[in-house]
Amino acid sequence: MAAEGLASEWIAGVVGVSPATVRSWRARFAEDCLAHLGEVRPGRGRKPVIPQSKIDEIVDLTRNSRPEGQTHWSVRTMAAKVGVSPAQVQRIWAARGLKPHLVDTFKHSNDPRF
Repeated sequence: MAAEGLASEWIAGVVGVSPATVRSWRARFAEDCLAHLGEVRPGRGRKPVIPQSKIDEIVDLTRNSRPEGQTHWSVRTMAAKVGVSPAQVQRIWAARGLKPHLVDTFKHSNDPRF
């Protein structure tokens, strides 16, 4: 549409984005042609909120321990233990199919039969 001489504002209305987005696309096309138009530039996009080491710690604690005096971890107890929000713990558990409330409580028992 730009090659046909149409204004950025008109193109924006047709494709459903802001005029600033169209201007950005046009500037990027002028820089890189089509070669990199669909790629996200380095440093752009959503940044990881929690480092992988913290995720690994949450998964390890969930699978191999339990809070003292409790049968299983809750999102709140885990969040308090590792210093993240309960919502982040819930997302990590959901992404990995972890359900600590369904874990057999005898798994962590000191009973020699298990």
